[in-house]
Amino acid sequence: MQEIREAINFCEISIPNIQTLCYVNFKKSHSPLKLHTHPNQFEICFHDTGAQTYIIDGKEYRTNGGDILVSFPNETHSTGSYCEEKSALYYIIFELNQSIERFLEFDETETEYLLQSLLGIKRRQFPASIRIKEILNRVFSVYKSNHPLRIGKIRALMTELFCELIDCSGCEKRTVPNDIQRVIHFLNQHPDLNFKLCELAEIACLSLPRFKQKFKEITGFPPMEYADRLKIELAKRLLSDNKSTITEISYDLGFSSSQHFSSVFKKYTTFTPRQFRKLN
Repeated sequence: MQEIREAINFCEISIPNIQTLCYVNFKKSHSPLKLHTHPNQFEICFHDTGAQTYIIDGKEYRTNGGDILVSFPNETHSTGSYCEEKSALYYIIFELNQSIERFLEFDETETEYLLQSLLGIKRRQFPASIRIKEILNRVFSVYKSNHPLRIGKIRALMTELFCELIDCSGCEKRTVPNDIQRVIHFLNQHPDLNFKLCELAEIACLSLPRFKQKFKEITGFPPMEYADRLKIELAKRLLSDNKSTITEISYDLGFSSSQHFSSVFKKYTTFTPRQFRKLN
């Protein structure tokens, strides 16, 4: 299975102006997202894990797990020449403009405030709070339930989501605490070595469960995926240099075999090492 996809069509549950809320989990990288636009609609993406590169109106944005990215109405966007990477994300597409008076049953003043707050976002890319993912997961959970107040609960959760998004939009970039910074520095210095999670937790002076949770919260990646991505980025440079064989590169980067190296490389790039070398 290359991807997991779940979607909510809000028209089917009589909640107007919101087109869809979708969860996508790409198990491996695949072809680029084509250039498109959403006429008169916002698209807000919350990146849970992994990373993506997007091009919005010609400008490049690199998102990692924990980031929110806003596309305003009628803006063209895609991933350009970049593949859609191995990652998990949520996105919501909705219409909100001056002609809409009661978005999510808000009164006119509240609807206008939400619209102006969204249009006034200064940085389209900003860190999400922990609450964002919690609310999104609850929306899907309630949607799948048979609760007699199911639609009302979904409307209330979506109201909570938009309030949380506005609060997050003014947040500064996340800082990396010293314990996680030590591990990142260590991995950056030793991309050719393989480590056990317990060894990385010791470097951070954290218990293993807390280390795994905190590392993903800060970086947007599980620790081992972060390490694999470092290896692949180094592999790209080595393959472009054309000085070493693919087998030599695989062993230099700590892979058990050239076949294992090729499998991991393709998962993150859509190319085998040999294909990548020919292109570069």
